[in-house]
Amino acid sequence: MARDLFRAHAQLRAAAAQLSDEEVAAAISADGSAETEVASDSAGLEISTADAAMRLGLTRERVCQLLNAGDLLGRKSGKAWRVHAPSVDDLIESRRAA
Repeated sequence: MARDLFRAHAQLRAAAAQLSDEEVAAAISADGSAETEVASDSAGLEISTADAAMRLGLTRERVCQLLNAGDLLGRKSGKAWRVHAPSVDDLIESRRAA
C-alpha cells in the first residue's frame, strides 16, 4: 500500500510540473492541503531549504523530509529543493494554532 501511495504521489508531482502557475494555484485547495508542486518562481514564491529551515526553526534535512512527505510544497531544481514560501507560512500558522 505504501508503495502505491508513493507512486501516486510521484505521478501527482510529475503532472503538476507540467502545469502553468495559474493551473497550479487553481489546483491547490483553499486550505493548502493539495500535494502538488509550484511550477516556477515567476512571482518570487520560492525559497531555499536553508531559508525555510531558518523560518521554521528546523534543520535543512527535516525540511527535505517534509517536502518528500508532501507536508511542504516545493519542486526539485537539479539536486536541490525550492520551497513554496506560502506553504512555509501555512505550516507556521498551523503550528501556532495547535
